[in-house]
Amino acid sequence: MSSHIGWTKFRKCPIPQGLEQDATDNNLTVWLNSRYQVQQRELGAGMTYLSIKRLKKEAVHDWRELQRVKNDLCGEQREGMELYPAMARVVDTANSYHLFVLPLGTVFNVGFVHGAEVHDDFSDSYQWGEGRQRPLPNWMPRTKPLNPNELGLFASGVGTDGDLQLTIKIAPWKAGE
Repeated sequence: MSSHIGWTKFRKCPIPQGLEQDATDNNLTVWLNSRYQVQQRELGAGMTYLSIKRLKKEAVHDWRELQRVKNDLCGEQREGMELYPAMARVVDTANSYHLFVLPLGTVFNVGFVHGAEVHDDFSDSYQWGEGRQRPLPNWMPRTKPLNPNELGLFASGVGTDGDLQLTIKIAPWKAGE
């Protein structure tokens, strides 16, 4: 979902009434731009939590816009993740999106091995099945086309009991496999 409202720089805002104690206890900062209100909390050890809401309060899930919010407030080189938890841990009280951003230099042990190189020339781009990407916004860098043979996925972690260790590495795959 793309908005026709232009994107403006985030500016720091006063803490909304009722969140004053939260601001003191959780290092809360509130940011506002032309599309979003973001509550930013520093969680300690360099970890940041972003609660992101559209100003019009409608539901939206545009990956590029959430990536831009993360970039604008936490930096382009920090990794963030949106969690889809077990149902017992779901918090869905408003059209709000939650990003957890790691400290600079730290990466999640799950994801793609290499970033996809994006570009505007779709004539030679690799398409996943029938998928198609929309044109790139001005703020996103243009690079050469993605070579799908260089793409890989990985995941690793430790189970809750501390004994189970999971490591998954999915080797790069070739088109047509």
